[in-house]
Amino acid sequence: MKQCYIWGTETLNQAQAEHFTAIILQLYKDGVRDFYLTTHNKFDLQVESLMRHLKHAKKDMRLFLVVPHRKVKFQIIPPSDFDGIYFPPLEDISSDQYWEHTKKTMIRNSQYTIVHVGNHIAQKQDLELSLNTTRSILVI
Repeated sequence: MKQCYIWGTETLNQAQAEHFTAIILQLYKDGVRDFYLTTHNKFDLQVESLMRHLKHAKKDMRLFLVVPHRKVKFQIIPPSDFDGIYFPPLEDISSDQYWEHTKKTMIRNSQYTIVHVGNHIAQKQDLELSLNTTRSILVI
Protein backbone atom coordinates (compact mmCIF):
# COMPACT_ATOMS: atom_id res chain seq x y z
CA MET A 1 0.00 0.00 0.00
CA LYS A 2 1.28 3.48 -0.84
CA GLN A 3 2.18 5.77 2.01
CA CYS A 4 2.84 9.45 2.52
CA TYR A 5 4.86 11.09 5.27
CA ILE A 6 4.01 14.68 6.17
CA TRP A 7 6.34 17.01 8.03
CA GLY A 8 6.95 20.70 8.39
CA THR A 9 8.12 23.51 10.60
CA GLU A 10 5.66 26.37 10.16
CA THR A 11 1.89 26.66 10.08
CA LEU A 12 0.11 26.95 6.76
CA ASN A 13 -1.73 30.08 5.72
CA GLN A 14 -5.20 29.72 4.17
CA ALA A 15 -3.93 29.39 0.59
CA GLN A 16 -1.30 26.83 1.61
CA ALA A 17 -3.88 24.85 3.60
CA GLU A 18 -6.13 24.71 0.52
CA HIS A 19 -3.16 23.64 -1.62
CA PHE A 20 -2.26 20.98 0.96
CA THR A 21 -5.82 19.64 0.91
CA ALA A 22 -5.78 19.48 -2.90
CA ILE A 23 -2.50 17.54 -2.81
CA ILE A 24 -3.87 15.05 -0.29
CA LEU A 25 -6.99 14.52 -2.40
CA GLN A 26 -4.85 13.95 -5.51
CA LEU A 27 -2.67 11.46 -3.65
CA TYR A 28 -5.81 9.69 -2.45
CA LYS A 29 -7.07 9.56 -6.04
CA ASP A 30 -3.68 8.05 -7.01
CA GLY A 31 -4.07 5.25 -4.47
CA VAL A 32 -2.36 6.56 -1.34
CA ARG A 33 -4.31 5.46 1.74
CA ASP A 34 -1.75 5.56 4.56
CA PHE A 35 -0.65 8.94 5.89
CA TYR A 36 1.98 9.26 8.61
CA LEU A 37 2.19 12.36 10.80
CA THR A 38 3.67 13.54 14.05
CA THR A 39 2.29 15.85 16.71
CA HIS A 40 5.55 17.67 17.35
CA ASN A 41 4.71 21.30 16.56
CA LYS A 42 1.96 23.69 15.43
CA PHE A 43 2.28 22.60 11.81
CA ASP A 44 1.65 18.99 12.81
CA LEU A 45 -1.42 19.90 14.84
CA GLN A 46 -2.80 21.94 11.94
CA VAL A 47 -2.21 19.05 9.53
CA GLU A 48 -3.78 16.62 11.98
CA SER A 49 -6.95 18.71 11.99
CA LEU A 50 -7.04 18.90 8.17
CA MET A 51 -6.42 15.16 7.86
CA ARG A 52 -9.16 14.26 10.33
CA HIS A 53 -11.61 16.29 8.28
CA LEU A 54 -10.55 14.51 5.08
CA LYS A 55 -10.67 11.11 6.74
CA HIS A 56 -14.34 11.57 7.58
CA ALA A 57 -15.03 11.92 3.85
CA LYS A 58 -12.62 9.14 2.78
CA LYS A 59 -13.42 6.19 5.02
CA ASP A 60 -10.55 3.99 3.81
CA MET A 61 -7.93 6.67 4.51
CA ARG A 62 -5.67 5.64 7.39
CA LEU A 63 -3.75 7.95 9.72
CA PHE A 64 -0.74 6.87 11.76
CA LEU A 65 1.02 8.74 14.52
CA VAL A 66 4.80 8.60 14.12
CA VAL A 67 6.63 8.42 17.45
CA PRO A 68 10.41 8.86 17.32
CA HIS A 69 11.29 6.15 19.82
CA ARG A 70 9.88 3.48 22.11
CA LYS A 71 11.86 4.54 25.16
CA VAL A 72 9.00 6.53 26.64
CA LYS A 73 7.95 6.21 30.25
CA PHE A 74 4.24 6.54 29.61
CA GLN A 75 1.65 4.90 27.41
CA ILE A 76 1.12 6.57 24.06
CA ILE A 77 -2.45 6.59 22.85
CA PRO A 78 -3.04 7.67 19.27
CA PRO A 79 -5.35 10.67 18.80
CA SER A 80 -8.94 9.90 17.92
CA ASP A 81 -9.44 9.04 14.24
CA PHE A 82 -5.91 7.62 14.03
CA ASP A 83 -5.48 4.00 13.05
CA GLY A 84 -2.30 3.30 14.96
CA ILE A 85 1.16 4.29 16.06
CA TYR A 86 4.35 3.73 14.10
CA PHE A 87 7.75 3.46 15.81
CA PRO A 88 10.63 3.62 13.31
CA PRO A 89 13.33 1.03 13.96
CA LEU A 90 15.88 2.21 16.49
CA GLU A 91 19.54 2.40 15.71
CA ASP A 92 22.40 3.11 18.04
CA ILE A 93 21.78 6.85 18.24
CA SER A 94 21.66 9.40 21.03
CA SER A 95 18.33 10.68 22.30
CA ASP A 96 18.93 14.11 20.75
CA GLN A 97 19.01 12.41 17.32
CA TYR A 98 15.66 10.58 17.58
CA TRP A 99 13.69 13.16 15.58
CA GLU A 100 16.30 13.41 12.83
CA HIS A 101 16.52 9.62 12.59
CA THR A 102 12.73 9.34 12.51
CA LYS A 103 12.37 11.94 9.78
CA LYS A 104 15.05 10.37 7.59
CA THR A 105 13.62 6.87 8.08
CA MET A 106 10.11 8.00 7.16
CA ILE A 107 11.30 9.92 4.10
CA ARG A 108 13.24 6.91 2.82
CA ASN A 109 10.36 4.47 3.43
CA SER A 110 7.55 6.57 1.95
CA GLN A 111 6.56 6.81 -1.68
CA TYR A 112 5.47 10.39 -1.08
CA THR A 113 6.64 13.11 1.27
CA ILE A 114 4.86 16.39 1.82
CA VAL A 115 7.18 19.05 3.18
CA HIS A 116 6.56 22.58 4.43
CA VAL A 117 9.65 24.29 5.79
CA GLY A 118 8.75 27.92 5.22
CA ASN A 119 11.82 30.09 5.75
CA HIS A 120 13.77 27.62 7.90
CA ILE A 121 17.11 27.34 6.12
CA ALA A 122 18.23 24.86 8.81
CA GLN A 123 15.89 22.28 7.26
CA LYS A 124 17.70 22.40 3.90
CA GLN A 125 19.37 18.98 4.28
CA ASP A 126 16.04 17.35 5.12
CA LEU A 127 14.47 19.07 2.14
CA GLU A 128 17.25 17.75 -0.11
CA LEU A 129 16.75 14.25 1.30
CA SER A 130 13.03 14.55 0.54
CA LEU A 131 13.79 15.60 -3.03
CA ASN A 132 15.77 12.39 -3.51
CA THR A 133 12.86 10.12 -2.60
CA THR A 134 10.83 8.39 -5.29
CA ARG A 135 8.28 11.19 -5.35
CA SER A 136 8.21 14.32 -3.24
CA ILE A 137 5.68 17.06 -3.07
CA LEU A 138 6.59 20.39 -1.59
CA VAL A 139 4.09 22.68 0.06
CA ILE A 140 5.80 26.04 0.27
